[in-house]
Amino acid sequence: GLAGDDPAAVKIQHSTNNATWADLYDAGSVSQRTATQVISTSANVNRYLRVVVVPDGSAFHLGVTIKAGYTG
Repeated sequence: GLAGDDPAAVKIQHSTNNATWADLYDAGSVSQRTATQVISTSANVNRYLRVVVVPDGSAFHLGVTIKAGYTG
């Protein structure tokens, strides 16, 4: 990784019941401190969202912002 950061696998998951989770987006391995990704989907997004991070080392830093909008 760059700047002392190790890579990590990053996924955004969603759930209807906060118990059973499905992948909404798989970013794969993220290894740059300044890696920025913006995703948009027309799929239905369930009520609960979470970010799952599996670091490949001990020096991983992550900031996440999720903006969910409803138009109906």
